[in-house]
Amino acid sequence: MLPEGCVQLPGMARKLRIQVEGAIYHVTFRGNALREIFADARDRERLTERLGESAEDFGVRVYGYCWMPNHGHLLVEKPAANVSAFMSSVLTGYTVYHDLRHGTGGHVMQGRFGSTVVSGDC
Repeated sequence: MLPEGCVQLPGMARKLRIQVEGAIYHVTFRGNALREIFADARDRERLTERLGESAEDFGVRVYGYCWMPNHGHLLVEKPAANVSAFMSSVLTGYTVYHDLRHGTGGHVMQGRFGSTVVSGDC
């Protein structure tokens, strides 16, 4: 069921993302074709730096993150309902860094990130 004021147009290929002001989200993303997204510790450090930069730019509170070899998890609070713009900043920024550093091109991440609104106290 969509929140009040939201509609899903006929023929839309994807479900709409639910974005709620002040919500806490569990966000996940993974490497393209389940490949590793980090070559070494420097890559993990850069994604952590990018997360911090984007959090500051978008006013996001980061409660936790977990970097696995081929995917990542975040627990974030968005005072404004713009989790998509925030995650685009994080993942695009990291992909540009990754491709330049490793001399590659194309996608580092597979598809869209996943996000679930978390209920209850943290």
